[in-house]
Amino acid sequence: MHFKISPLAEITSAIPVLANWHHQEWKHLNDPAYDLSARINDYEKIIDADSFPAMFVAHNEDTALGSVRLIDDDMDTHPELTPWLASLYVHPDYRHKGIGSALIQTIEDTASKLNFKTIYLFTEDKQTIYQKQDWQIYANEIYYDQAVTIMCKTL
Repeated sequence: MHFKISPLAEITSAIPVLANWHHQEWKHLNDPAYDLSARINDYEKIIDADSFPAMFVAHNEDTALGSVRLIDDDMDTHPELTPWLASLYVHPDYRHKGIGSALIQTIEDTASKLNFKTIYLFTEDKQTIYQKQDWQIYANEIYYDQAVTIMCKTL
């Protein structure tokens, strides 16, 4: 499948779609006050992929296929860890086509260019996907009443 990965600033029409996908997928891991409109507002603030935070969209023409973010803090229980790969999501119709791996690589490359030495993420059940790309388990804990694994990668 042919797709391109672009900074969010180049495909801003995808913001409502991405925010809705992310909200439906992860609202149980966020403060209840962080509703869909707050998520859309956050995404609208991200305008330059060379800055930090950054967001990238995998797309085919104007159709969003997936996305990923590089953010300062993804877990309020670990403010000492930064930066984070966050919101990796590929629409179910487009999974198993290399999009997720390409989005992960994009964030790793971006973090490296920004001179970060280590990057973090957390996941409920996708540890294997990241381990295939050389991510290591950092810790297991309960977050918003869910068992999660914090992972890290040295860049």
